[in-house]
Amino acid sequence: MIKFPKSFLWGSATSSYQTEGGNKHSDWWYWEIRNKRERSGPACDFWNRYPEYFEYLKQGGMNCFRLSVEWARIQPQKNRWDAKAFERYREIIRDLRKEGIEPVVTLWHFTLPQWLAKTGGWLNPQALAYFEKYVKKAQKELGHEIRYWITLNEPGVYIFKSYLEADWPPQKGIALFDAIKVREVLVRAHQIAFSILKTKINFVSSAFNLSSDEIKNTWNPVNHLVKYFLENFSDWGFLKRLKNELDFIGINYYFHNIINLPYQVAGDNKKSKDRSDLGWEIYPKGIYLVSKKAFSIAKKPIMITENGIADDTDKKRENFLKEHIRWLHRAFEQGTPIIGYLHWSLVDNFEWALGKKPRFGLLAMDYKKMKFLPRNSFWFYKKLIETYTEKV
Repeated sequence: MIKFPKSFLWGSATSSYQTEGGNKHSDWWYWEIRNKRERSGPACDFWNRYPEYFEYLKQGGMNCFRLSVEWARIQPQKNRWDAKAFERYREIIRDLRKEGIEPVVTLWHFTLPQWLAKTGGWLNPQALAYFEKYVKKAQKELGHEIRYWITLNEPGVYIFKSYLEADWPPQKGIALFDAIKVREVLVRAHQIAFSILKTKINFVSSAFNLSSDEIKNTWNPVNHLVKYFLENFSDWGFLKRLKNELDFIGINYYFHNIINLPYQVAGDNKKSKDRSDLGWEIYPKGIYLVSKKAFSIAKKPIMITENGIADDTDKKRENFLKEHIRWLHRAFEQGTPIIGYLHWSLVDNFEWALGKKPRFGLLAMDYKKMKFLPRNSFWFYKKLIETYTEKV
């Protein structure tokens, strides 16, 4: 077996709002109150207890960790930057480096400062100007500490959930024209961020939620039309638009879609019995198919920036890890340049509109006692890392 090189990035991923706790200046915080949803509250208290989490990264044999910085924490008011927040993020990133763990830092992972959200969010005519200032400030304060940047997380998912399905703030249902406008704004946001962040010694990308889309009954032209729309207006479309402004391809892989009209417009394989707690089909081969396809489009190295399963009992996660990494390794053996695999997530966290019930973590979180402990799959993942990495 040709193993992954010693430089391969093995790790796990989180986001700021889902784990830090106390992000009171974010639009999601206000949205939870207004809609009487489950509160994120202290979340996993990562903001205060990050050294404890880093200790588990070391114990698990991980050399990489994806996290995000919270725009609203850094810029709580339109005309105020929080120097203490920047200092804490510097401490977090430096502590990772001291432990020999490569930080992968995301600038925007769905949340906005409330001051921007209440004036239109991404539809505010000044939104790109505000984002540009934020990126420049982040680059100035943190840039010398960071080799891997993620500008945007799953822009296509955000548009669908916020402007079409209306399940996330600003909860605009079937706002098609707004969705089209935000799509163009986010394309431009990545381009602006890339131009600011890019140096000769760092690597910049976005994290794209890329599904494995499969047509059943290829004789039906409508199936092909549906697939066309799926692949051009989802994150596949963002990848195609931004392929020349990426140093690597960040892939979040979760979904396998079967397209079979009139019986099934889109969605996972209804016949599959192998599913997560959220009912998502478990389809490991998809990570192989998606990786090869993404490389054929953009011709850039691939980092799996998210891949995980909601599994409260931890009965399926080990096999999930084994099979997804096996298929990813097959793509690598066949010549697809894979540079890293980051499992979602390091710890159970606040899963947006679904609250704290879905359990994605390698670490199990007890929210009542605010304690976290490794699941069996945590140690299994460590063994996989050792098995698939060359020794010399």
